[in-house]
Amino acid sequence: MINLKPQGIRILQENKELVKSLQRKILLFLSVTNYASWHILKRNIRNLVDSEPSNIINPEYQVIYPLLRTGFIETARNPETGKLVYCLGSNAIIQTPCENLLKITTRDFHCEIIEKNNEETYPIISKDASLFILKNIPPLKEVILHWIKSEVLLQFIYNRFNKNHFIRAKETVTPNIYSHSNFFYSNKYLKTKEELYLIPSIEDNIDAMNIALCYLQVINERCIFNYNPLKETITSAYFDSILPFLICRALLLCDPMILLNEIHFENSITIKYITKKHITELKRIFGENAVREKNE
Repeated sequence: MINLKPQGIRILQENKELVKSLQRKILLFLSVTNYASWHILKRNIRNLVDSEPSNIINPEYQVIYPLLRTGFIETARNPETGKLVYCLGSNAIIQTPCENLLKITTRDFHCEIIEKNNEETYPIISKDASLFILKNIPPLKEVILHWIKSEVLLQFIYNRFNKNHFIRAKETVTPNIYSHSNFFYSNKYLKTKEELYLIPSIEDNIDAMNIALCYLQVINERCIFNYNPLKETITSAYFDSILPFLICRALLLCDPMILLNEIHFENSITIKYITKKHITELKRIFGENAVREKNE
């Protein structure tokens, strides 16, 4: 099975200020254009990176994905093409565990604590919203069953976290992510124990590859979350690499004070105020093997 730990994390740390600068520029760009396709965003980010001395690998992922996971950028369907486009997230006020209100403002890339009597007209998101979101997410296995089955000849193993992305497959019988060619935009396929599925493209489903990678973790009996029921904390080493975006947002709603620090650059993250009800939903979505519980 492919290595799911990104190899660019150390480089990302060294270029943190550059990435933050790129994120601000992308948010400003979207505030002017209203929306943009993935390829337009990618082109703009690559042009910006080329103008700076850096060694960032896959900059579009390191710039856009944290913005998606934290809700600064939203996805929508272009009514004319049916493809995904990206736009600014809506301003919102989140009620924190200590009853303060946290205002998230996307246009100026800013978070602030506000007085409770100064709520303006923004929607207030309570902790209950986290559980509500999780309960309305179907199990990953059900999502994958709706993907197109295929019998294409597989020649390469695809690894999103490797600089070269492709290695020639010696065999294609084990669960993994495969491709029929080593061209970056070629179709990718999820091989499960039973079937072969075409993974929807990034233009059709921004989370499809994340779903496939999470599913591989579970069927190979590797956990995604570590849960401490005494402290009510959950830790994941895959927060910024393979967790689906909506699930990241749902979990962050439990501990919105995290957003006061910065948009995440670390792959591993610990989130507080996670109840057994949240764990029940995560096991339903990902599978029993996805969560390991330890009182430590």
